[in-house]
Amino acid sequence: MSPIANLAHQRIVRALNFAFENILLGTAAEILAGANISDRPRAWYKNFRIPDLIVVLPGNAIQDRKTHYLGGPDLAVEVLSPDDDSVEKLPFYAKVGTREVLHVDTDTKAVSLYALRDGTLQVVGTSSIADSNVVASSVLPVSFQVLGDQAKPVLRVTHTAKPEQNWII
Repeated sequence: MSPIANLAHQRIVRALNFAFENILLGTAAEILAGANISDRPRAWYKNFRIPDLIVVLPGNAIQDRKTHYLGGPDLAVEVLSPDDDSVEKLPFYAKVGTREVLHVDTDTKAVSLYALRDGTLQVVGTSSIADSNVVASSVLPVSFQVLGDQAKPVLRVTHTAKPEQNWII
């Protein structure tokens, strides 16, 4: 059995889950910390990925197969740890139709947002200590920005429709 990721990783997942729950409050969106995503209706365990967090919005064609989802979520989040292979998962997420993938670095809080364009997931924005861009999702009413310094970087998550609602991670 593999151990779960480190505690800093888990704290980022928990905080993003909390922010997304608040942003999507009152909608029929489903937000899950970890879920099996596959391209197969049966024998799904032969080809699957488990993002750290997923968001499925109403109207998504994803199928709940009880053990796994068949198809892609609207947003998948991968919190990166040292020697992480999450970039290698992007072709799979594109294949199943994941609309956006957010990568968050555990230590630096740097983010990269990928969006599905012409069948591939392409970088549409990045934010880091060196370049503190605001990166806005086109799927959820949310933006991401890295603030602070190397010693104490933070990720600000903002509800784009209600900018007074933001969370520091």
